Amino acid sequence: MIGEAGLLAAAGSADLSDAGSIAACVAGVRTAIGDIAAAAWQEFLEITDIAALEADPQAAADA
Repeated sequence: MIGEAGLLAAAGSADLSDAGSIAACVAGVRTAIGDIAAAAWQEFLEITDIAALEADPQAAADA
């Protein structure tokens, strides 16, 4: 999905005749999505009681 998002962004903003331009756009999108995912994971860890999840498999599955 990340690769497809990068290609979609490239289609709208990269010079499609330049492989380097496409690659740079895709790399930028991958980096942005990775940064967003990392921030969301960090936020999840900050608001989650990990010990409670470890003690309750159903709570962990729900999380």
